[in-house]
Amino acid sequence: MPIKFDALRHARNLVKAGIPQDQAYAHTLAFLAALGDLATHRSDAEARLETLYSELNNMWDTAWAEMNSKSDALWANRRSI
Repeated sequence: MPIKFDALRHARNLVKAGIPQDQAYAHTLAFLAALGDLATHRSDAEARLETLYSELNNMWDTAWAEMNSKSDALWANRRSI
């Protein structure tokens, strides 16, 4: 979910609070850069989680198939007795 940030409103609020306009502008630009970094890290984390999810699903499918195979072999041996 994207983060909504009104940079102009933020800068105006800083100026209204008594921050000089050039400092308010610099703060707003720094904050925008930080938000961009957070968005990048978030998408990197989401991509890694998706990879882990896929790997876990593959491991589960393999384990399930092995369990079914062993179970089938046990039942086949039991029936032949």
